[in-house]
Amino acid sequence: MLVYQDRRVLPEMLILVLRPKGAYEIPRTFELVSDQKTTRLSGEWDVKKVWEVPAKTLLDLDDVGAIPGCR
Repeated sequence: MLVYQDRRVLPEMLILVLRPKGAYEIPRTFELVSDQKTTRLSGEWDVKKVWEVPAKTLLDLDDVGAIPGCR
């Protein structure tokens, strides 16, 4: 919200899950509604599960920062 207010550009958002833990799934959407129902704030984003991304995809980026455990 602060980036949008300052720059009038909606930033890209990505949730990166490094490994599964329990049965909890990161929701792809989120919504808050004020007590009096006059204000609503919602969001939607992609959730990327690193363990499901083929290694070739990461290696083809040619970026050591994109390869887990190589820092």
